[in-house]
Amino acid sequence: MEEYLPWLSSTAISYLNLDIAVAGPLPGAGATPELRSLALDIMKKVIYGQETLYDAWDNLNQFRPEDNGFTNLGSGSDYTAFLQLGIPALDFGFDADRNTPVYHYHSNYDSYHWMKQIDPDYSIHATAGQFITLLAYHIADDPLIPFDIETYARNMNYYVRDLIGETLNMGPDYGRLQGLIAIPELDRAAKDLMQVAYQFTDITTGKDFLNNATRVQNVNNRLRDLGRLFVRNEGLPGRPFYKNALYAPNRDDGYMAQTLPASMEALQDGNLELCREWNLWLADAMGKAAGLLTLE
Repeated sequence: MEEYLPWLSSTAISYLNLDIAVAGPLPGAGATPELRSLALDIMKKVIYGQETLYDAWDNLNQFRPEDNGFTNLGSGSDYTAFLQLGIPALDFGFDADRNTPVYHYHSNYDSYHWMKQIDPDYSIHATAGQFITLLAYHIADDPLIPFDIETYARNMNYYVRDLIGETLNMGPDYGRLQGLIAIPELDRAAKDLMQVAYQFTDITTGKDFLNNATRVQNVNNRLRDLGRLFVRNEGLPGRPFYKNALYAPNRDDGYMAQTLPASMEALQDGNLELCREWNLWLADAMGKAAGLLTLE
């Protein structure tokens, strides 16, 4: 990643990660928000046993509007370096259920024999391969990069909502606290981005737009650059490797995702000045994102 950083930063559209593709029968995934709708659409095209992969996903997940069954990306796998450059990412695999033989991770028992116990005919492997291949095909070959910008902007608002919720737990004077850390500015920027996302979708789904190759290419360049707006070169306070102001692993276990990590951690530490500084930076980045997505 470090060797090819300039090239990846200027060209990469997304990163698709299969860490443990098959460890059982249960599909699971984490993804940045703009990839989730596409992933669900692809699941509907892939057969899994006697149903589609989407059917299995739907049966397993009680959908919430925040995530549609996906987790946010934290750390612990190879998507990390891409995500911290602002490159959208998806991590997919089939996990164990209660009937799956124990998986001795990174041991000599991670073997052909063990794999035959959990997937005798390799049909789960075939489903994983078909899903990730179709996903890569559409990202690479669709005339317009198939990012869901409405879901992207909506999740921005969820992240701000979670930060606001943290302030509510900090005593009755939360209104003054929110003012001190620039919550109104951040909340306004997230809501403005949501309105731009609606307009962006209306324009980019029209036939006139899709028939104009020059406009489509221009918008593709904007979509590629969108995530880079939230990368801060000096990194998070005390954690310079993590540069994405939207997502990072939490400080407690290094795996679970923390959204708006610098803002949330500064607030939890009682460093209101630092929290305000990051919230204003995020509001400015959201404003730049809205400008990037504003089409004539």
